[in-house]
Amino acid sequence: MKFSKLDRVETVKVNRLPNDKTMFDVQTGKSYHAILHGNMAELNSSVKARIVNPEEAAGKRQGGVEALKIVNGQLEVKYLKGRFELEPEQIQLSNINQDDLNKKFVVTGKIENIKQTGGPTLFTLFDGSATMSIKGFAGAGQRAHPEILEGQIVTTQIQIIEHEGVLEGEIITIHEMPKERQSEFDARLRQILFERSRPEKIDFLVKSDVLLKLKPKIDDAVVLIKTAIADNRPIVLKHHADTDGYSAAMTLQRAILPLILSQHNDEKSMWMYFVRTPSKTPFYDYYDATKDIGMALSDNAKFNQKMPLIMIVDTGSGEEDALPIKKAKLFGCQVIVIDHHVVGKGDPISKLADVHVNPHLVGDDYSFSAGMLCTEVARLINKNAENIDYIPALSGMADRIESPELGQYLVMAEKLGYSKEFLKQLSDVIDFEAWNFKFAESRELVDILFGSDKDLQRKIVDMLYPEIQAKFARQLEISKNNCEIKPIGKTLLAKLNIGQHSNFNTYPPAGKSLSGLHDWVQVKHPNTPVVSIGYGEDFVTIRATDGTGFTISEFIDRIQKKFPFGGIDGGGHEHAGSIKSIPSVLPHIIEEFEIVLAEKKQA
Repeated sequence: MKFSKLDRVETVKVNRLPNDKTMFDVQTGKSYHAILHGNMAELNSSVKARIVNPEEAAGKRQGGVEALKIVNGQLEVKYLKGRFELEPEQIQLSNINQDDLNKKFVVTGKIENIKQTGGPTLFTLFDGSATMSIKGFAGAGQRAHPEILEGQIVTTQIQIIEHEGVLEGEIITIHEMPKERQSEFDARLRQILFERSRPEKIDFLVKSDVLLKLKPKIDDAVVLIKTAIADNRPIVLKHHADTDGYSAAMTLQRAILPLILSQHNDEKSMWMYFVRTPSKTPFYDYYDATKDIGMALSDNAKFNQKMPLIMIVDTGSGEEDALPIKKAKLFGCQVIVIDHHVVGKGDPISKLADVHVNPHLVGDDYSFSAGMLCTEVARLINKNAENIDYIPALSGMADRIESPELGQYLVMAEKLGYSKEFLKQLSDVIDFEAWNFKFAESRELVDILFGSDKDLQRKIVDMLYPEIQAKFARQLEISKNNCEIKPIGKTLLAKLNIGQHSNFNTYPPAGKSLSGLHDWVQVKHPNTPVVSIGYGEDFVTIRATDGTGFTISEFIDRIQKKFPFGGIDGGGHEHAGSIKSIPSVLPHIIEEFEIVLAEKKQA
């Protein structure tokens, strides 16, 4: 049998009216899907319209209608004869989930990246709410849709598919948005990014004048971090390799990773857009900066990734950090420093970094550890960040902070099941493991150490803490039998050639070994101020109690002026830090300690 053109049934393309839309959102002349009830058409759960040609719709339960006009508060529609086909729904990428597999949608967004594989062409689409990989195929290894370029704003119809457990879009149609509409979309995109980058509207965990003074800078840091996530900029998190440094980094990691996952809806993205690396040096080393920049340039060349946001925590405020940060900025990296150590002479870092958060900049001394600061920053990044509220107490105890703020954090930790005794044990275990991790990220193991599995966390502490105590006890006996304790006025000077009286590359390292000796001297002489120094061929590590009148920053200034060609550098806290010099000058630096303390005695 042959059919004429008149016998063919037309297909009418119709749109679905979302349930949150009203009669006044209906566009005249546009076709909609409707449930039919006699002479009435139901466009969604709240919008009902009068059909002007009900005889055409007789016996039909659903169909397509054309919106005509509103008469006396009643929407009028015309029933459209023929088969109907739903137009793909316009949707935000963040609203797409596993239930949408095989469904078709229309999305408008910016092409962030294009990658040609041996099969399809992969386009990274960003619509302000999230990112999705959409693919086109023109032949094995052939560029699909060559007219579409990076940076263009496009409208695309896609079908949702799954590849290796990740939702992707298969391109049905794609075209660039008309130029006259692009500026409007760009403005909307900027507004979305602005809204997404705002700090959470919550209070700090503790009452603190220091935090209130730091709030503007903390907000600046939060905005830059959240903007980087929304803008698909990789984040490189550098931290000192001790308990405080790891604490600072882990609070930020637990706030940032869920937002990256939400942005990309792909667990692999948490490795592509975030990396955390520990630093053995108590500053952002030039070698680390060079490595970070080299990796970023490689990723930029291979994958067209943006240059990263580098976050430096529990270090970064000293003069020795200036050149590495300068280099990072030269290559287009953004830089945030969150530190609690003494600020370098003239505060060079605030002039270089995009944001510099440090309590010393608002007149505070040592009320906060880096972990305490970063927990507050993390909560303003993501108020739903999990398992971080006990960490400030852990880091504060690890760094021997004495402040009302730490007292408040300790109360909070106790309520969460973390006693002071357990926090002390956990701190030593994390420090021991950090020493063994060296430069490895060890993401999963570190996560367990910080309580992702609380039962396993306690088992690790129970297993390792006695072993660590035995190592400390062994080294303390060596230190006690080889140190010189000398009274200078009202102060005791404890000296130990730790380079000769400790095993190389064995835990505890020089700083921890000296801390053990320093604590022992204080216990033996509870009412006497103590300065303890441990030295090797080209370094000296220092610990001092209150009441000595001795500060490391003043001492470094003094010896740099006295021995200008000694290659002297150093830093840390006012009463705990380290100094490096050329080997020939170090004996003179050791003598200088006695001279300084003798002068304090006369004063």
